[in-house]
Amino acid sequence: MTEASVTRLRPPRVRLRLVADAPPPVYRSNRPGHDDPKPRRTCDECGELFTPSTERDGFCTTTCRKSFNNRRAVRGAELYDLFMALRFERATAKRLKTWMVICRMASLFRKEDRAERAARKSWRSSEVIFQRRPYLFAAVIKRGRSTDKEAG
Repeated sequence: MTEASVTRLRPPRVRLRLVADAPPPVYRSNRPGHDDPKPRRTCDECGELFTPSTERDGFCTTTCRKSFNNRRAVRGAELYDLFMALRFERATAKRLKTWMVICRMASLFRKEDRAERAARKSWRSSEVIFQRRPYLFAAVIKRGRSTDKEAG
């Protein structure tokens, strides 16, 4: 091939033109006084509508966030103790019917939520926990043959 034939084989350059029917781009502004298209959310604690400052915000004020987390901490401390006993002191937990007590406590917590919080849930969704702790889904793989003792 000659040099002249190589230049003819190159694809032609294409110029892009803006389409007149395309909508104009939308720009977000965080300056006061400008319309901000951020979605409004309902506060997880008080139920009021608010505009979150970040994607993860679930509370309208620091007071609401602290109140929500304090409730979870108080309730969770008792559930933690019961669950650890259920997991690691099985004979005692079975004798004391610990699983029934855990379920009853959860029912009472939900009843309180319905009465005091207009039925808003007082827990985070499972997806949030799983996103924060992905290692909980990791499988432990041991090299070599497994025995019945290791499997149990």
